[in-house]
Amino acid sequence: MHAEEAERIGLANLSVPAEELDAAVRDLGAALLAAPRDAVTETKALLQGASGRSYEDQRAAERAAQARRLRDLAGLGD
Repeated sequence: MHAEEAERIGLANLSVPAEELDAAVRDLGAALLAAPRDAVTETKALLQGASGRSYEDQRAAERAAQARRLRDLAGLGD
């Protein structure tokens, strides 16, 4: 499968010419590192646990994570 088709069908989010690959990787790395650490930690935990939760349990876990993040952002941490 060619890169353009992989992007078109959603298998890849982005395709770039080979000569632009290094810059695209640097941009992606910078974007990942710019994300708030606590938000990344919450998201990672939600993704890792999703397969073992029911739909309703996942929704509850997401609500709890969001509430924690909002408290942290407001300076009201645990």
